[in-house]
Order: sequence, then C-alpha cells, then structure tokens
Amino acid sequence: MQLYPRAPEEWTGDVENTISDLCNRSGNSDSDTSEYFDQVAEESLNLLYQGDGQKLKGINTVLKLCRDARFLEDIIQNHQLMSAFARLFGESENLPTNISFALGKLFLAFSLVENFQQILSSHRVGAFALGVIGLELKRALHRRADPTLSSNDAMQPNGLVDLPTRYYSFSKKQEHVIFLCLSILDNLADDMAVLRKMIKKSLVSLLTPCLQQKSINSILVTLSLLKKASIFEETATELSTNTTCSVISELTHLLNNPHIKIVQEVTATLFNLSFHRDCANLISAEIDHSMLGALLQEPSICTHTLQLMYHLSSSDEDRQQLFESGIVPDLLDLFQHISSHQELGKGIAGLLVNMSLHPLCAEEMVRLGAINRIFRTIRKLTKSQRHYSSQIIVKVLRNLSIWTKCLQCRLSEALLIQDIAPLLGTTQHPGSYFDTVKEEISTDENVLHTSLYWEKHFWDAHVDFIMKDALQCEDDNMLVEWLGILNNLTVDDLPGGVQWHDMLDEYHSSIADHFQKLLDPLHNDFKLELIIWLGELCSSKESSYWITSYNLIAVLADLLSRPKQDAEMRLQILLAYEKFLLYEETRFQVAGVVDQIIDCLNEECSLRLAAERCLILIEEFDCESDGTPGEIGMCILQRRYEEMIDC
Repeated sequence: MQLYPRAPEEWTGDVENTISDLCNRSGNSDSDTSEYFDQVAEESLNLLYQGDGQKLKGINTVLKLCRDARFLEDIIQNHQLMSAFARLFGESENLPTNISFALGKLFLAFSLVENFQQILSSHRVGAFALGVIGLELKRALHRRADPTLSSNDAMQPNGLVDLPTRYYSFSKKQEHVIFLCLSILDNLADDMAVLRKMIKKSLVSLLTPCLQQKSINSILVTLSLLKKASIFEETATELSTNTTCSVISELTHLLNNPHIKIVQEVTATLFNLSFHRDCANLISAEIDHSMLGALLQEPSICTHTLQLMYHLSSSDEDRQQLFESGIVPDLLDLFQHISSHQELGKGIAGLLVNMSLHPLCAEEMVRLGAINRIFRTIRKLTKSQRHYSSQIIVKVLRNLSIWTKCLQCRLSEALLIQDIAPLLGTTQHPGSYFDTVKEEISTDENVLHTSLYWEKHFWDAHVDFIMKDALQCEDDNMLVEWLGILNNLTVDDLPGGVQWHDMLDEYHSSIADHFQKLLDPLHNDFKLELIIWLGELCSSKESSYWITSYNLIAVLADLLSRPKQDAEMRLQILLAYEKFLLYEETRFQVAGVVDQIIDCLNEECSLRLAAERCLILIEEFDCESDGTPGEIGMCILQRRYEEMIDC
C-alpha cells in the first residue's frame, strides 16, 4: 500500500504509525479479530442512526479502530458501514460541524492509502467533501457579514497571508473542517479522471475563497489542488472568462508571502496557467514584474520563476515592464549556470531569447558583455550539452545581431538628416555612437560627423568562429541560426581590414558547397537564410566576381522558375537580384533571367514591387547615352504594355 504524504500530523499520526507497524504487529487470532470487528462495526452502525451525540460516538469508535492496522481494510471493505458514513458526510448541512470534522478525519485516513481511493470514490466521498467545503464557505461568508463579530475575529496573525481584501471570515473550527476536506480531495485528485470530475463540479470556484484562510497548511493544500487543476485547459478557460473568479489575483498577491513553500506552489500554478494566452494576459495585468526579479534570488523557486517569466515575456508590454524592473543583470548572472543545470539553463536561455527582442534590453545585454559571455559558454559546452542548449543560445545571438544591424541603419539615417530621432527606442545612449563636431561660429550646435559603431567591436572577435561553426555544422536547425547571424553582420562588424570578399576567398569551397544545396530538398528556412546571405555577400566588386564564378545566380534562377515555389523565397530571390544589379559582373547574369522577373509582375503586392525595382534598375543600366532603351529595356517595355492590355 502506498501512503500519500499529505496527512495532517495532528489528526492522522496514529493512523500512519499503525500502518507502518503492520508487518511487525502480532495479536489475537484472525477469528477473534474478525469477531471483535464485527461486534464494534454493528454497534457503531446502530449509533449512526441515533442522535447527534450518538452519531459522533459511533464515528469516534471506528476512528479508534483505525489505530490498529489490522482493521483498516475490514472497515473500508464493510460496504454497509462505509455507505452510512458517506451518507452522513453528504448530510453535513443538517449536522453539527464536529460530526463533519470527525467524518473528515476518518475519510482522510483512508484517502492516504492508494488502494482505498477507488472505494472512496465509489461512495462519492469526493463529491460530499466538495459539498462540505461549499457549506463552510457559506457560513464563513455569513460570519463576515455578522456585525456582532469583533474586529479581532477577522484579523490575520503575524507572519501569515496578508490579502488586501477579505470577503470570508473563517473560525478555527471551520478551517479545520475545510482543511480535512481539501486534504481528502488532494489525495483523490492524483487520479486524473477523478480530478476532471471535481473540476466539472466547480472545484476551482470553491478553491478561490479557500486562499483567504489564515492557516498556512490550509493554503498549501488549496494551492496543491489548484496546481493540479491548472494543467487542464478547462481550468484556464474558466479563470480567463469568469469575471467573478479572482484566483489569479489571489495567487499574485500570495507571491508576497514570506513562506517559501507557498511561493513555490504559486509560481508553479501560475506557470501552468500561463500556457493559456488569456490567463497569461491576466497574470501580466496583476503581477508585479519587479517582484519576479527578486524571486530569481531564491534557488528553490528560480526555475519556475524563469519559466513563468519566459511565458510572460512573449508580449512587447511584458518585455518592457521586465526591462524597466532591471532584470537584465540578474539574467546574465544566472547565465553561468546554463551548462550545469539543464532545466534552469533552458529557462534562462528561453527568457533571454524573448528579452533580446526588446531593442533597449538587447542594447543593455550587449553593453554588459552578453555576446562575449555567450561565445565563451558555447565553446565550453560538450557535444551532448550542445544538443539541448546551443540552438537556444544562438537564437539570443541572432536577436542581438538584429539589434546591431538595426542600430547601424538608424545611425546612417540619423547622419543623413542630422537628427538623433531615428535612434529613439533603439538605444538609450545615442551620443555614444557619434563623433560630433562644432558647427561654424554662427551657431553653438553640434553636428553629427561620423558613426563610431565600428569602434565598439561587438562581433569582430567572433566572426571567424561563427563562419567555421556554420560551415562545419551538421544540424540544419543550428545552421539556420548561424546563417541568420551572418546575414545581420556588416563590414563594420568584421575584423579590422577584412572585407567580405576576404572571407569568401578564405572559405570559398565550403561556402560554395552550401549554396549548391539550394537545389536540394531541404526545408525552406535553411534555403531562405542562404538566399539572404548570398544577397548580403554581394557588397563589393570582388564579391560579385566570386558569385559569378560559381554560377550562383543560375541556381537562384532555377529556384525562381520552379512552380508553386514559396512566396517568401521568391521575394528574397528578387531582393538578392536587386543587390546583384548594382555590380557589373552580376548584373549581366540577372539581365539574362529578366523574363522570370517580369512574370512576377502578376503576383501579390510585395513580389510585384520587388520585381518592379529590379526592372527599373535593368532599364536604367540598359540604355543608350541619350536614354534610348536597349534590347532588354525594349523587351521590358513590351511586356509591360502587354500586361497593361491584358488588365
């Protein structure tokens, strides 16, 4: 028999001790024991049909039998006796609280034994326990409204839960009865089928006011039931749609509780609920984001807190609030544990992925050395650790590379218009990226002279590692992330004096082999990143020579001509063509596939616009000195005219 560890010590200690001594126990013969039990059971059964005092005497008589493990199974198997107890439990509304209390102790003793739980369910003990809880909650609500109660009756003891508003006022006797019933339900709820039935009988709505009890033990068993119920979608749907149910509000207030076990149960429950988007929004509205950062300092709840924060950080608003709470330094401090603790590592990496999508958060990460820390960690990871950690970590690097590229674009725009406005929202310190000079004597204003981005050296020490790891990577999913980083790196991110064509020359054969894979049946994400990278690599005349030497434009043309090709892939090919048209070597090869580009004029808006930009560039380059269109230009004009007629 398996014992469940949720027994209240002051009421079930005798039962547990008796059960544990079962194997060492010796006594009268089986026939004497059976005769004695039959006699006591018959007497107790008779008492249950008399007055309240006699009923209580009969229940207590059986409770005394429970101290002897030899009688436990006899009692639970006595259908008549158990039916009588269950009937009384279901009539608690007409009975004194002390009878419900005694019955609760009896059923709790049996619920501790796994083999007895099905028998209890067959007698509807769980349903009756829910009824008793509902009855005591009504009494507590009326007690709260009783003007004769002194203020001390509803006062919280020091060190216990401090909720801002109390709608129920529980007496100690009521809390004891509710605790017994909740403990019974908590044991029975280990059977998922039974738990589902409880949920259908409004378990969650009954548990909400139970969180307002004074007893820590009562709150803990309430939270245990809520945690079990929170894994079901029905529970999350009820909490997110029922405006009268304040469970989430109560739970978020309990995060302030000084008792660590309560906070552990709360964070686990909120994490389960946060899988439901509407519940996550409610949690976000109620929770103090700065408190989550403080909870990270407690090792026993750090993992669940990280997981909860990960779910919440999927929205822009929550990322902003977490950033304002100053969470970034704590996350980077925890990052050192990513290789030693798998679950903790996943939580940290996942949260960093989401938080690095926030521009100002990404800036702070970069400022605090996140890029260097992550690369050091990747180098230290073993092959088995890389399997579950590296891809998530590299996603963080990819998000940071998106920020650095965006920063460079904003810097160029700010220099063009001589205003830092484009940088607002991207960086908190715009001035640190500019070299300013005084304007002429007529004004005291500073002029944005040049960008100082290249002096930051965010990526240059790691470019060689990125390139080698990408070209040697055997995992397509990981390769997609490395290529994503390479796509966001610019010339200013390369080591001093190095250009992209230098990298192409150094790794020419390996890079070319990867681009030839575009024609293989690989997944589209991999192909998209390769196409984007090919376009980014065409950044100089030397690079354009390399691209034409490997006939890579023909590879893209083959992809573009394939029927039912992915629209996003076709768009990226057109964007790559646009970059190829800027250099003479690649321009002639693109002009050779002009018919494919013209065919895209009939496609959706984004494809049509990208095709138009390519055609305008081709027309501009393919014309005489007096502006007369060349052969290709005339072909483009003819096709445009035909398209216009067809329309």
